[in-house]
Amino acid sequence: MKHSGILSVILIILFCFPSIVFATDRLVPGQYSTIQSAINSAIFGDRVLVANGYYSSSTNGESFPIVMAAGVILQGADSNGTTIDGGTTGTVIETADNTTISGFTMLGSGSGGEWNYVIYCESTSVVIENNIIYENGPSYGIACWEAQDVSIKNNIFNLPHGVDAYDTSEVIVNENIFNMVDKDGVGVSLNSTSGDITNNIMHGGWRGIDSPNPGNVLKLTD
Repeated sequence: MKHSGILSVILIILFCFPSIVFATDRLVPGQYSTIQSAINSAIFGDRVLVANGYYSSSTNGESFPIVMAAGVILQGADSNGTTIDGGTTGTVIETADNTTISGFTMLGSGSGGEWNYVIYCESTSVVIENNIIYENGPSYGIACWEAQDVSIKNNIFNLPHGVDAYDTSEVIVNENIFNMVDKDGVGVSLNSTSGDITNNIMHGGWRGIDSPNPGNVLKLTD
């Protein structure tokens, strides 16, 4: 009787939380030739681990934008040695709910249009950390539109504009370095219901933080 009760608990856990038991590391390029193919094979809780290297349409046949899957962690081996280059084709990565993107150098969003970003987020519970983002087109490195619970932490931005958060709640921008290479550059544009922008370093540009609704910002220090 006791054993059957334990078995029932185990079966409930397996049914309700399969990712706890069956989470898998998917290796690029060891098992998958492209980042997107590894993400397409991943399920909630999996990690896509990307080795040092240069990932682009010309080097490994990567397609853009790379579209995340819910619950997947995308982890580069080293932000100084793991590079994703979108080749100026448009947005480089699109997020999904409950995802993490960490450990990359990312560049090459579209240079011919205003609405191209290195990372585009229209999702809930997203972490973007420990990346180097540069050589963007005329728009922002990270755009959060109608997103919720987004943490942007410990990234280095070398581009005209850093983060654009529009109609986004609970956005945290913390401990980043913004090097705006355009005299009209903006580090963080916050047009959202709530935000926490703290302990960032901002160089150059026109304005470090631009917020038309500063009364809605929960915490704003730099």
